[in-house]
Amino acid sequence: MVVSINKTTECGGHLGTGGMGKAQLGLHFARQHHQRYSAVIWLNTSSEVTLKAAYVSLAQRIRRHNKHRETGQSEVAEQLKEEQAVQLVRQWLSQAENKTWLLIFDNYDDPRLPGIRSSTGYDIRTFFPYSTQGPILITTRSSRTTFAKPVRLNKFDLNQSLAVLTRRSGRQTQEDVDAKKLAERFDGLPLALATAGNYISQTADSFGDYLHMYEQSWEELAKNSDNLK
Repeated sequence: MVVSINKTTECGGHLGTGGMGKAQLGLHFARQHHQRYSAVIWLNTSSEVTLKAAYVSLAQRIRRHNKHRETGQSEVAEQLKEEQAVQLVRQWLSQAENKTWLLIFDNYDDPRLPGIRSSTGYDIRTFFPYSTQGPILITTRSSRTTFAKPVRLNKFDLNQSLAVLTRRSGRQTQEDVDAKKLAERFDGLPLALATAGNYISQTADSFGDYLHMYEQSWEELAKNSDNLK
């Protein structure tokens, strides 16, 4: 999952298309192993704007914590500017005594790296700590973030898809023609299969009912999209 990219930094990435469950896998890893880390920090990296906002929020928490430790009070009057917040967080993560954290950058789908042109993209490495005592996990759709070791997530085959529907719905699928049609329609995407199974487990709807509802929703979405042109 992780690989050393310099003497102190470990970085790995969950790579897959939308619906593969990259974020969910990262969340599962964080929950399973949180006791190994002094802190687990989850950041929305869908754009540089959202990541900077997350750093501002994190910087404020760090400042309140430091002030409370020093004075017993936690009120921080002034708001940091974005660049100040980014530098503060990077420095805080790099402190020698601040070790064994887990840093998760979620939805880094718009990179701006050598060979990649993007008017809205950015280089996430400018937000990395200067030196680190913990691993960095990135979820992304891009296969060109070569500075991290990728863990590619593959689609399920038909039998695996049916197994997800069975487990999530609590119903048998092997002899259900509509369950097979639904599994094929979702093309092995874990999130779509899990969502369908969870919904069916809470209702009286059959696999065929869910497939019909799904197809109707797509038709309505396509019609509304045409009206926006």
